[in-house]
Amino acid sequence: MLKVLYASGYSTDFVGLGAALVEGGNFLQKPYRAERLAEVVRDCLDRPGAPG
Repeated sequence: MLKVLYASGYSTDFVGLGAALVEGGNFLQKPYRAERLAEVVRDCLDRPGAPG
């Protein structure tokens, strides 16, 4: 399974219109600090994948 982290300067209201985003997990709003990026990446990697 490929895990993806989206980062954008647009709001989640705009980006979420056509994207399958997991709440609080794979979207990072710009600007962000390096510490926040590390937290979100760790959370994304630790989250169990979808059953396949």
